[in-house]
Amino acid sequence: MSIMIDNATKLLEKEGCSYNILRVPGSLELPAALSFTLAAESDKYDGYIILGCIIKGESGHYKHVCRETMNGLSVMSYNHCLAMGIGIITAQSREIAEKRLEDYSKKAVYVSIKMANIKDNLFNNK
Repeated sequence: MSIMIDNATKLLEKEGCSYNILRVPGSLELPAALSFTLAAESDKYDGYIILGCIIKGESGHYKHVCRETMNGLSVMSYNHCLAMGIGIITAQSREIAEKRLEDYSKKAVYVSIKMANIKDNLFNNK
């Protein structure tokens, strides 16, 4: 996970973006943490980058965790008009996840920046 954060922060700095990092205990907590952030600092951020990794374990709740995490983030994005880049890896093993770390963090940063620009253009060109 720290590799994803390192990659994302380097790209954000390269693009001249400021950022804050909020860590949560697990993927199911991501939508709630986003909700807390909005309640505490509603207009402070232009965009959000959500990074994480869900690796299939031995129990049967992997699909449930993936679905609920992504659904919760999507609902937050739609309901609050958030510019968001989601870089959550879902993988069958750690080895597969590690191959995706750089790509997912990079995509999430650039999607967040692009969505923030689209939102800014729509809201400011009325």
